[in-house]
Amino acid sequence: MDRAGALHAVWEERTGSDTLAIFHARSADGGRTWSEPFTLAAVGADKKALPYGYPGLAVAGDDVHVVWTGGGTGRVGRRWRVSRDGGTTWSEPADILSGLEGFTSSEAMLAGPDGRVHLFEQLRFPQGIYEATARADGWDEPALVYRIAKDPGDPIGDRLHAHRLDVAMTRERTVLLFTTEPLPATRVRLYAMVGAVTKPPAAQKAPADR
Repeated sequence: MDRAGALHAVWEERTGSDTLAIFHARSADGGRTWSEPFTLAAVGADKKALPYGYPGLAVAGDDVHVVWTGGGTGRVGRRWRVSRDGGTTWSEPADILSGLEGFTSSEAMLAGPDGRVHLFEQLRFPQGIYEATARADGWDEPALVYRIAKDPGDPIGDRLHAHRLDVAMTRERTVLLFTTEPLPATRVRLYAMVGAVTKPPAAQKAPADR
């Protein structure tokens, strides 16, 4: 829900395992009626431009963030669009997370109580769980919060291969949940990590004119 009380939804159109398009719609009356779907991304002539899709949505104030997996033929990076006016207009698609890549079903995204949008992803390389935070003009450099493997030749050993991330956040703590089994496993063991919320940089006071 955004600052004006509107609801937002994001979904994808799929054929088998291929994502064909990603859409957004909003409702200003509690879900009774919805806007016409807006196409955030589509394959166009390149059938592999959206190889996996799986869009994530987070809303903070008037800002509506959508992140999905894609970026061109053979790539599994992350793409992002944001609306600063509650879904009326949208930025152009942009690659984020500094070229890190990874398959889907391993991400979690939310608007925290600090007013910022946080994204947790299992990416590589180094392979691990990364956290990134949205800024006014993009995203912070992703921070590695749990390392799985430093490169393809690094044995995982007793480290955990994280899948199906979920996250909850208070003003002081982040709780990250994951399993070690990818979809469509029906019986899994659940793991949790608890950490402190990263504080945004303090605002700098502008020097007085001389």
